[in-house]
Formats: sequence, structure tokens, C-alpha cells
Amino acid sequence: MYERLTKCPLCKSEQFINHLVVKDHAISKESFIICECQNCKVWFTNPRPTEENIATYYDNPSYISHQDKSKNITDLVYKAVRKYTLNQN
Repeated sequence: MYERLTKCPLCKSEQFINHLVVKDHAISKESFIICECQNCKVWFTNPRPTEENIATYYDNPSYISHQDKSKNITDLVYKAVRKYTLNQN
């Protein structure tokens, strides 16, 4: 169900630390550890769902995808905030 990483998925460094714990309030209600690579600073979930299980975290009518389609006002607000955040330097 989960895959524990021993190296950064981006730079392959073995130097990473647990950075924070986040809870999926929307779908699974699970908590996930977010690690930070000390070499390249990328954040990643560890352990992470396996390729076979990852789809279950997105298989929900209330999931807001990263597509341009918006189904309701919540989607529109989410996408506006995401666009604003990504444009900040």
C-alpha cells in the first residue's frame, strides 16, 4: 500500500528530514509525512502510496483537479488562489 523512499525522488540524495505532517481532510482522512531533501530542497511524501494505490486518493467527486475545468464556485476560488500563489516570487 505504501512505498518508503530511501533517496530523494529528484536528486537521489539520501539526506532528507521529516519536515511536517499534513492531514488529508478531504478524502482519506490520513496523515502524511512531508520530507525535505537537504540537497535540493524538494518536498515529498514519505512513505508514499504505491502506483497501484495512488488513484484511490483522487477518486472522489469532491476532488479538485489541476485541470482548467471548474465544476462549482469552490473550484473557481481554489483555481484563482492557486494561480495567484504560483505567480508570487
